Amino acid sequence: MGYGKNCGPGLELYIRMETFKTASIGISIGVMALYSVSAQAVPESPTKRIQHARELMGGQYKKSVVKNGEKEKRIAPFVKALVQKFIPKGDAKLAVRVSRAILSESQKHNVDPLFLVAMIQNESSFRTKLVGGVGERGLMQIRPSTARWIAELHKIKFKNDDELFDPAMNIRIGVAYLAHLRKSFKREGQLYVSAYNMGPTKVRKLIDDEMKPSVYVSAVMKRYVALYHGLKKKGDLKGRIKEAYERVRQVTAARKVASETEEAAPAQNAETALSIEYYEDGSQNIADAV
Repeated sequence: MGYGKNCGPGLELYIRMETFKTASIGISIGVMALYSVSAQAVPESPTKRIQHARELMGGQYKKSVVKNGEKEKRIAPFVKALVQKFIPKGDAKLAVRVSRAILSESQKHNVDPLFLVAMIQNESSFRTKLVGGVGERGLMQIRPSTARWIAELHKIKFKNDDELFDPAMNIRIGVAYLAHLRKSFKREGQLYVSAYNMGPTKVRKLIDDEMKPSVYVSAVMKRYVALYHGLKKKGDLKGRIKEAYERVRQVTAARKVASETEEAAPAQNAETALSIEYYEDGSQNIADAV
């Protein structure tokens, strides 16, 4: 490139440097723009979230604290703060990825993101590397065989079983599996939530025997309701998160006691103990599912 006959070596070098700076600034602006697009908040659908909440709570919805969620148009900040609170310190750097995956996959499958938070807290306490007793992996405790099947069914690029330790992949497959069960059991929450834990075959066998599973459903739903108690609390986000965290901690402690009781007493006793649902006014009711 020439800069004219009267342009000396010094001036030509200066012009080249300025041209390089301009190009670099342009590239930086472009990268920032791309980052800005990728970092945009996941669109929220309060209507779909509320529909799923109604589906999960059934006849209890109108009396439950969950109904208060109708007043909240955006719960993404609450979800993000919950993940940051629940996730272990060793995985703290993954909190943003986890919350974003929860929000995006819940939006994709029309699921209440707070229900996903409750499930993950119950399944793994947000430990991304957790391996269960029968080989379940990651946040949503998915068996590799189930992951491969769901990945093929939903055309998800799933390279190997270790990808289940990646929080985004784990949540993507986990929520796709939940959505599959939801459709299979015709949106009956007590059945498809139980099927996620014990498998659809066992749930169908219980149905054939005119029984319905309740222990796992209760464990998840009590956490779900606890989160909505936090969301309902008046005040700033910090106070809401503290309320939700404390209530979930109480549920976890009660579940531990119930598990110990179950070892020394018939399973039905534990199921009944876990089937107490707390309403907004603090009253209790023995419910079919929770």
